[in-house]
Amino acid sequence: MEIKINPSQSQKISPQTNPIDKSQTQNSQIMLELQKQIEYLQQQLQQLQKQQKPQPQQSNNLSNEFIIKSGMKASYIALRVEQILMLNKTVVISALGYAVPVLLDTIFLVRKDLNRMGKNINVSIELFEREVSTNGKTKTISGIKATLSI
Repeated sequence: MEIKINPSQSQKISPQTNPIDKSQTQNSQIMLELQKQIEYLQQQLQQLQKQQKPQPQQSNNLSNEFIIKSGMKASYIALRVEQILMLNKTVVISALGYAVPVLLDTIFLVRKDLNRMGKNINVSIELFEREVSTNGKTKTISGIKATLSI
């Protein structure tokens, strides 16, 4: 059995537009525009980060020294300190004024967690005072500097 197909030349197939295709092209154009905006914003963010001066915590993290502020959470600091201590490195933590309780809480959390793991922690604490002048007045603020090691 043989089948022959002869297309007639009188019938021309006209390109039909599908409404779905239009919405897909519109969506793809919108997605391209959004992608361009995201890339632009990422570039702007990188430029702003380069312009900003590095904060003391960022530069001190490289040397395993942390300056604690009163608004920080002791549990987050303790996690970071534990990670560094597990690498058998020494960590220095310091705090002034109202941040001293956060520092003490951090030390207790680190000691508790590492004791659960069977590791003993060595803590040496140094008390110090700093003179701070604000509005022409000089104040003396006490602080603590703790060195932690395994």
